[in-house]
Amino acid sequence: MAPKAVAEEKPIPGLVGSCYRVSLLLWVYLLAMFLLIVILFCFTIFAFVVTNKGVGEVVSGKGYKEYRLGDYSNWLQKRVNSTKNWNKIKSCLQDSKVCKSLIDDGSNTTADQFYLERFPKQN
Repeated sequence: MAPKAVAEEKPIPGLVGSCYRVSLLLWVYLLAMFLLIVILFCFTIFAFVVTNKGVGEVVSGKGYKEYRLGDYSNWLQKRVNSTKNWNKIKSCLQDSKVCKSLIDDGSNTTADQFYLERFPKQN
C-alpha cells in the first residue's frame, strides 16, 4: 500500500501565531480581524443610509410596496442616473433575460394578472 499524499496547507496567521507562540503574528492577526469587522460595520451602516431614505407607497390590492428612484438617497439616484452606471445596470438586466422571459411565455398576461400570479393578495 502506498502512503497517502498529504496536501500542504498554508495556515492562517492566528493559528501559526498561537501554535508557535509568535506574539507579533497574533497582534497582526488581531489588527486584521478588527479592521475587517470595522469595515463590515461601516458597509452595513452605509447600505442602510443609502437605501433607507423613504418608504415605498402601498399599491392598492397588490400586497407589496412600490418604490421609485426618488425614494432613495441622492447619492444612489446620481449613481443610477449616470450614463456609465446605467449602461452596466442595463447590461446586467439584459443578460439575465428577465424581461425577455416575460415576453416569451406566449401569454398575453395583463399587468394585474401578472401581479396576482406572483404576488398573491395578503390579508
